[in-house]
Amino acid sequence: MTRKKKAFILFLIIFSFVYIIKTIAKDYTITITESLPLGIYKLTEAKDIKVGDIVQFTPSKEEMELIYYRGYLPRYAKTLLKEVAADYSNRNEIEIRQDVFFKLLYVSGKNYGPILKKDSNGREIEKINLDELKPKNNSEYLLLSPHMKSYDSRYFGLIRKDQILKKAELKIKF
Repeated sequence: MTRKKKAFILFLIIFSFVYIIKTIAKDYTITITESLPLGIYKLTEAKDIKVGDIVQFTPSKEEMELIYYRGYLPRYAKTLLKEVAADYSNRNEIEIRQDVFFKLLYVSGKNYGPILKKDSNGREIEKINLDELKPKNNSEYLLLSPHMKSYDSRYFGLIRKDQILKKAELKIKF
């Protein structure tokens, strides 16, 4: 077998391997922050979104630039995963309670943790008021994480249905 033929066969094997991995991997994502349990999540069609679902979404361009600028995520991360804490059906169950030290965000009795004034590097975080956290129609969602330092809807606001790409389900926990 000639050298060119061997190189071509090697190229075909590598190309086939990469193609197979990319085809399989498009339906999975890996969390790299502690906002949700670290692991591999299977992605499925984002239909019939309800409270409690975990969704993959794209924040606004401005929010992604802030996320990159502050180093919350590396630039190769193009989407986020968060839990749907509220939709229009439970919008009136969103409340802020004053603790001894913090304002705590509750949704349907579940404590999602404090609304912080500063991030972990001491930089100011712009927060949103209670009315801005309440979905105003069936195509808006409050996406949160119970992790204390999660950058989520309490800071960037509601997410529209058209920003949600997929539903996610944890398959392998690290």
